[in-house]
Amino acid sequence: METILNLHNVSKHYDGIIALDNISFTLNSGDIFGLLGRNGGGKTTMIKIITSMLTDFTGDIEFLGHNLRDKKNLIFFKQHIAYLPDRDFLYSHMNGLQSIAFFKDFFSDFNDKKALEIFQLLDVVPTQKISTMSKGQAEKLALSLMLAREAKLYLFDEPLAGADVISRDEIFKLIATYCKSGATIIATHLISSVEAILTKALFLNKKAMAYGSKEELLIDFNSLEDSFRYYASDSTIKPLKQLENTESKE
Repeated sequence: METILNLHNVSKHYDGIIALDNISFTLNSGDIFGLLGRNGGGKTTMIKIITSMLTDFTGDIEFLGHNLRDKKNLIFFKQHIAYLPDRDFLYSHMNGLQSIAFFKDFFSDFNDKKALEIFQLLDVVPTQKISTMSKGQAEKLALSLMLAREAKLYLFDEPLAGADVISRDEIFKLIATYCKSGATIIATHLISSVEAILTKALFLNKKAMAYGSKEELLIDFNSLEDSFRYYASDSTIKPLKQLENTESKE
């Protein structure tokens, strides 16, 4: 099993204000990792550090054995990391076919046939201009382009916020199907939607509230949502064993 990404004691401050505090985790090939937390909890900051958009942090990050701080490896990182940001990044005057041609020229690991295949699965019209698409359709187009790469690390920051619940569930299944060439990070607050495909997760609120495999985080809980709320100190959620002990005393 290949180690894709290793973070050790990563922290980030903005003018003395903590954005991330001592975060560590490891991802291997095949992992689908949930970076789960509420808005403002540090998810996007973490993604920006991993993608080298933020470089003034403390701690260490290795990607495929290479130090992320080493600027001479920046092109190598860009070639092997597929990143879907939480904002529009496509040219609105292009249509789907033109976007495919653009990606094929830019990324050597891009598969245009796979992109068209995913377009069909997501009902994306290849000849439609992006400027005329709904937010949800434009997100599906962007996702299709990301999934058509054979990357070592896939990063999704709050993917498909404009999609309906049924579409999100279907799309997360596609992520699980098409991202097998490496490891995947999904940063989201929509925990219940993404839970089914995760292999491990980190509950983030500037610091790591809990980290482990999905099975470990589900011990004594019915769902990752309940587990997250418990670790986030929501007193209305209790572990199942604690509930059982309470009931036995009544």
